[in-house]
Amino acid sequence: MSATVAFDTHKFILRLRNAGVDEKQAEAFSEAIHDVQDAQFHKLSTKGDIEKLRLELDTQLEKELSPIKTDLAVIKWMLALIIIVVVLLALKTLLGPSIEQGTARSAVVQPAVPHPAP
Repeated sequence: MSATVAFDTHKFILRLRNAGVDEKQAEAFSEAIHDVQDAQFHKLSTKGDIEKLRLELDTQLEKELSPIKTDLAVIKWMLALIIIVVVLLALKTLLGPSIEQGTARSAVVQPAVPHPAP
């Protein structure tokens, strides 16, 4: 995981020389700056490094969440069954006595049948 940044040592040395710095000192400064850059850039990551790490984390997270997703699916089915049982029990409680006695209420009103004339 490292990034490479170009450092023009020749241009740096020329700049120092033009400012009056001795050539050996300019070369030493150039080497020192180059070493510092290498040490700092060694700690940096590229976009590719970050993307690779993101993919690894996504894979690991999916692996960890898979059993939880399965458990949630089972819980949803169990909850649905419980709701169905409760609704059926409630319906039996409300409608049970009238159905058992044969007096179920009907929402449809039967029209009156006229009697034939004698």
